[in-house]
Amino acid sequence: LPDQVQAAAEYDRVFHFRVALAEPGNGGCHDMIHTLTTGDLGSMGSALLIKLLENAGIKGDITSTSVAFGVAPRINAAGRISDAMMAVRLLLCQDDEEAVRAAEELCEINKRRQIEENRIAEEAYEMIQDLADLEENPIIVLDSNEWQQGIIGIVASKITEKYGLPSILVSFDYTSHPAPFDEGRGSGRSIKGFNISDALAQCSDLLIRY
Repeated sequence: LPDQVQAAAEYDRVFHFRVALAEPGNGGCHDMIHTLTTGDLGSMGSALLIKLLENAGIKGDITSTSVAFGVAPRINAAGRISDAMMAVRLLLCQDDEEAVRAAEELCEINKRRQIEENRIAEEAYEMIQDLADLEENPIIVLDSNEWQQGIIGIVASKITEKYGLPSILVSFDYTSHPAPFDEGRGSGRSIKGFNISDALAQCSDLLIRY
């Protein structure tokens, strides 16, 4: 029972940190900023977080912005192109040397995420150039067999921001399970005045789930 209680406590600390990253303006993030500033991270791996901040080029006062845009992308990258549980395990490591190695690994994964994100974006922009007049298309829908499913949402955001249109990117992950009718997974971003959920409902007969 003590081990289970300890495990639950550790999970709660990681969850608290994850909420802080997801919502940089909430009270939880301010608590985490205080924790980072005072160094009172306990088993959450202060060495790991300090190393991540250093890699992000963050010096001086730690703010909600530096946590959200400096630390979060490096932790989230594990789930986008690798294993999300890896980031949780690394946050719980208590050995400083192991934490430093873990931070370097997360930073390397984040670099790979950035490279893949740029590659997908360039391919998507080229596809858009081949489309008909965008003014006649209320939404941009693109697909590929070679896109990382954990990254297409980021690229969809870029496309919507650049063209001012809702966008949906679909990855069929053909390389893992080649089949004539492979199941694709999509990620979409919308604009003000366009309910993308209602749009998906209009073609729900063509979708497995959404």
